[in-house]
Amino acid sequence: MIKYANMNLQPDWYQLGLTEYFLLANPNQSVYEKVMAEKWDFFHRYGIEIAIKTAPHITIANFLVKERIEGLLCKGVQNVCNLQCSFHVGLKNFAGFKNRAIYICVQNQEPFKRLAKNLQRLDDIIEVSPKHPTILVDKAHMTIARQLDAETYERAMQEYSQYKFQELFLLEKLTLLKRDSYCEKWKKVSDFYLPQERNLFN
Repeated sequence: MIKYANMNLQPDWYQLGLTEYFLLANPNQSVYEKVMAEKWDFFHRYGIEIAIKTAPHITIANFLVKERIEGLLCKGVQNVCNLQCSFHVGLKNFAGFKNRAIYICVQNQEPFKRLAKNLQRLDDIIEVSPKHPTILVDKAHMTIARQLDAETYERAMQEYSQYKFQELFLLEKLTLLKRDSYCEKWKKVSDFYLPQERNLFN
């Protein structure tokens, strides 16, 4: 069973012996620094500390499963990555999720939709519980700030809807993180590489 990223994880997952796994896409260093500068600017303007506490990334999926199947999860994610070549990600301008977050728009959604579609196949393999379904992003984006109150969101959207931002980076790998509770910091599990697109020269 698949649910999408606008849904919250069940708050009792860590009491059930489950581990949360977070699959994401990171920008290259140059784009990372430019997005981080935007996040710092948001912090200075609105005082929202979470903007600078979270690194620039694009969420792909969340899994809640027993840690003993981590090997199966990693194998499944790499198999999904093997089905798709590396691709360019275009970032352009800003938008928002109503009263929740300000983000940079991802222009080419189709490669991320293909990733999500293929990740759906992992549910049976990794023994996902119907109570804790896999959460897949339904609209790829790069968050600037989240957990905003309604007033801050409205003020920020008025400004950010006028701002311009445009960058491009090649996505060559996905990264899997994990944690055992909300109080723990994320730990890196592994990187999963997308094959290089083949052409006449490779």
